[in-house]
Amino acid sequence: MDSDYRNQLFEQAKEWIFSAGKRIRESMQEPLQIETKSDENDLVTIVDKQTENFFASAIRSQYPDHGLLGEEGYGDALDNLDGTVWIIDPIDGTMNFVHQKKEF
Repeated sequence: MDSDYRNQLFEQAKEWIFSAGKRIRESMQEPLQIETKSDENDLVTIVDKQTENFFASAIRSQYPDHGLLGEEGYGDALDNLDGTVWIIDPIDGTMNFVHQKKEF
């Protein structure tokens, strides 16, 4: 992968991240819908799912030949990690997010 392409990916990812951050901040004004995954400390919110779906849709639209691993189920079933693979953890620190702390 040449440096121009790498820079293009970086700038595109940065744009998506800022957009997702704006969406997340706006969602903090609404009541959270919270579910558990593997146990009561493994939480997922509708915001996690919407954010991962946002990234997955954007990546697939812009880079249909890229792979995607996602924490909330919007990723691909990959046999290998060849090529470009995006790894999406939509809200790192969901417990802090649920408790409306700044560190997420």
